[in-house]
Amino acid sequence: MLTLNIPQIKTMLLDGHRLDEPLMIWGPPGGGKSDGVLQAAAEVDAFVCEIRLSSYESVDLHGLPDTLEQYAHWKPPVTMPFVVDGKPNPHFPTDRPIWLFFDEVTSASQGVFAVLYQLTLGRAVNEHKLMDNVYVVLAGNRESDRGVVNRMPTPLSNRLTHVEAGIDRDAWVYDFAIPNEVHPVGIAFVQMDKAHLYNFDPASGEKAFATPRSMAKAFKYFADDKMDDLIKQAMIHGAIGSGMASQFLGFAEVWKDIIPPKQVLKDPEGTPVPDETKLSTRWAMAVAISGEMDADTAGAFHTYLKRLGAEYVTTAWSMAVRRDQKAEERGKPNPKPVEQSDAFMDFAEDYRVLWKRD
Repeated sequence: MLTLNIPQIKTMLLDGHRLDEPLMIWGPPGGGKSDGVLQAAAEVDAFVCEIRLSSYESVDLHGLPDTLEQYAHWKPPVTMPFVVDGKPNPHFPTDRPIWLFFDEVTSASQGVFAVLYQLTLGRAVNEHKLMDNVYVVLAGNRESDRGVVNRMPTPLSNRLTHVEAGIDRDAWVYDFAIPNEVHPVGIAFVQMDKAHLYNFDPASGEKAFATPRSMAKAFKYFADDKMDDLIKQAMIHGAIGSGMASQFLGFAEVWKDIIPPKQVLKDPEGTPVPDETKLSTRWAMAVAISGEMDADTAGAFHTYLKRLGAEYVTTAWSMAVRRDQKAEERGKPNPKPVEQSDAFMDFAEDYRVLWKRD
């Protein structure tokens, strides 16, 4: 199977929904599988019925046995979008899609796997059929992730279309971090080195490690100005592990030394630039400036960036252009995109060898 980033998997989910073909998303813990499903469902205004199979038994899916006169039958669970006696479950909508999302699939028992055979192929369990507006999605960790993982039976696997969710730094930054207003120091830290977003090692005994989910938590803790400093450090260490936390907190100290972009705007030619030996500070400056650049300010910022060096010029411009592109894709375009500035034309001409448009 191919490995796609979360935005690409969202597109695949929408196509799967259109064609009514169930997908199975594999990926490491904390990689954004579940969030991707929820975001894709929101794009089609779907009602999400999320079921975490690690805590389910087969009876929770197909219901309890009962008798009807001289015949035995099954009483379906209220949590499943079944049609019963010709009537859809009243707890679910009929006027919009329903995404039946089975998460933690690979932690399911063999009995639950057997029920999934029926749901994914025949769209029914025993005498109970899924409602017509139901789309089935599944997700789970890989066997190599060393979580609570049971091998998926081959017959079930063959009923599904499989894809692996990869860790993509740029997708995380532009599709998650910027829209959700993650603290700029966190964005700068991740952009500096893609290893800062994910360092999970299945062979390690470390309880905390870096994933897109845990890094977002760490940046949330960092941005909380009501938290005691010692507690904040403990929270960050507890979210992403001591090694990554030490790197991030050290970088955060560098961030404190950067010159505010507003000060740069006032005097782009006279504002000091960090010493050439302080590469982290120069990097932080470029990232901070990229977040403030628009069509009106791009000229002054470009003047300053050129004093930092070519690498930092292309970094800042690339981030600003990509930010505007993603905002337009989300239907929230920047009213003053940097590409509409005269400075952008100068940049594109002078740095065309280093800069590559996405």
